[in-house]
Amino acid sequence: MAKCVFKKQLSTVKCREIILKANNIYKELKAIFVEWPIWFMLGTQDIKLRYRFSSIGPFWITINMAITVYSMSFLYSHLFKVKLEDYLPYLTSGIICWSFLSNLFIEGSNAFIEASNYIKNQEIFVSHFLMRLFLRNIIIFAHNLLVYLPIIFLFNIGISFKIVMIIPGLLLIGLNAVFWGTLLAVITTKYRDFGQIVNNLIQIAFFLTPIMWLPNLLPSEFQWLIHYNPLNQFLNLIRAPLMNTWIDLPNLYMVVLISFLGFILYGIVLRRYKNYIVFWL
Repeated sequence: MAKCVFKKQLSTVKCREIILKANNIYKELKAIFVEWPIWFMLGTQDIKLRYRFSSIGPFWITINMAITVYSMSFLYSHLFKVKLEDYLPYLTSGIICWSFLSNLFIEGSNAFIEASNYIKNQEIFVSHFLMRLFLRNIIIFAHNLLVYLPIIFLFNIGISFKIVMIIPGLLLIGLNAVFWGTLLAVITTKYRDFGQIVNNLIQIAFFLTPIMWLPNLLPSEFQWLIHYNPLNQFLNLIRAPLMNTWIDLPNLYMVVLISFLGFILYGIVLRRYKNYIVFWL
């Protein structure tokens, strides 16, 4: 009889723990929407501090990107024997979108280390720091888009309703920045060398993703590198609307699948390791 009572009490305690941890995950996600002024202030402050003594401020982002893509387009269009009017929009949209995505991964892995002073001194939702870097990179992305605007009109790419699809694309990327960014940030906080591994993997992924090279240049037996490249799927979420084309449904399905997997891992990591983060910093 006593054993039965003990088992019931134990199962009740476990149920309470599961409910409590699930509630913590819910609070983390809720904080993104309810406490948005916190991460909004942090994200905008980062940009202001980075360019506070500069004459033209964050527009250096635009100038640097313009020099990079225009010079690369001229060179690689001749190397790949592609017309400049076809290659320039392709490369520019690819570089701009890749810069946005790669920074989310690289900075995401260091999100908690960067925010160590906040985490050590007060109890705060860790999702704020992932949204902080997402907003920061959205601002940089917006400045980089200024490089692409003249290309739209000079090469008759045009603007249509398809451009609106960039909004749900960015929202999906934002969710994954929180999900996968939390996973990377927790691992890097525990194992500091992991951040360098992420940097190297991103460099390799750059060459495996159709950013500089056109997909039709890849032999048919290696086309799977494009179709099963998760970074390419996220890249096309924002690149396709910029190129005035629709997002492919298989592309969207894979992104949703990756997002679902990311949410599951996000829940597991937060449930098990959130309370340890402060001790690893």
